[in-house]
Amino acid sequence: MNEKTNYMTTAPVSAPGVINKFEPEFVRLPKPRTRCPKTGLSRSKMCELVLPCSANGFKPPVRSVVLRSKGKVRGVRLIDFASLMAYLNSCGLVEVKEATHEA
Repeated sequence: MNEKTNYMTTAPVSAPGVINKFEPEFVRLPKPRTRCPKTGLSRSKMCELVLPCSANGFKPPVRSVVLRSKGKVRGVRLIDFASLMAYLNSCGLVEVKEATHEA
């Protein structure tokens, strides 16, 4: 007689080589007068981070791309989410370091 052995576990299932994150690769700019649902940043602040302007020394700290059809003037600006989060995390670390040196 063959007995079947049932092994049960509560561990999450994961496949090798698969990233188990629910973060998007790109996010769009939020609509005017709204905030980004992932970061809480306003549209104007996100534009300041991705477009060259005097506030960032004409060197945007966050990577973005514009997706548009050939021959079209308008398009969709997509913000690299990993770049945005890396920038926000670096800002947090700088603030913490400054706060610890002042104390």
